[in-house]
Amino acid sequence: MEAATGSPEGVLQYLPGPGSEVGLALVERAARMAPGQRQVKRVIAEMGGKNAIIIVGAAYDEALGRLCHAVESLVVGPPHDPATQVPPLIKTAARKKVQGYILGAKSYARIAAQATVPSVEGCYVPPTVVTGVPLDSPLAREEVFGPVLAIFRAASFEEALILASDSDYALTGGVFSRNPRNIERARSSFRVGNLYVNRRITGAQVGRQPFGGFARSGFGEKAGGPDYVRQFMQPRLITENTMRRGFAP
Repeated sequence: MEAATGSPEGVLQYLPGPGSEVGLALVERAARMAPGQRQVKRVIAEMGGKNAIIIVGAAYDEALGRLCHAVESLVVGPPHDPATQVPPLIKTAARKKVQGYILGAKSYARIAAQATVPSVEGCYVPPTVVTGVPLDSPLAREEVFGPVLAIFRAASFEEALILASDSDYALTGGVFSRNPRNIERARSSFRVGNLYVNRRITGAQVGRQPFGGFARSGFGEKAGGPDYVRQFMQPRLITENTMRRGFAP
């Protein structure tokens, strides 16, 4: 790592492993005081998100219809196949968890669209669009690591902002609108770390869209900007009274 980055030995460490296990170990080690320790250990971790995209006005029915057709046409398959658009999940436990969200949604919402999955062995989950989702349901409140999209209908842009902001997470959000007033409302009231206007909400570029969030998504800057490094630094303030008696320049 030293030769590749130019940093001193021991500064950068690579620790592979399941996030639930490695993350827990890091937090526990950070919370434990070591002999001679004189500073607080800092852990800046990648956390969760429940990201909303607002599409408003009379476009709802048309947008939903086109979205459902697009989802149903997605090609689900192995990652080595160039035709694949949606690969399988990483492991069986992840597939079962996402399938549980879909199965549960059938009891309180409506499955509007669903793609087909291969009949071969693999951790495949069909991309799914769900409408009529209650705001207090697991699908509306929890982060789902899989191709499941919940759709909510708002009567106005203001209501859409309220729905989008009614989340424990505040990582990323998006707005598609031609109305400058709606865009300005989103700028001032859509409280997320990264707000994207009239573009996709993924693909943040380092140095251009620093990746961060607040609420249960994090503490602000996580990567991609100068403020990330500052979180590991110790600020100092020096105040001097240059008008004190006897001052001689």
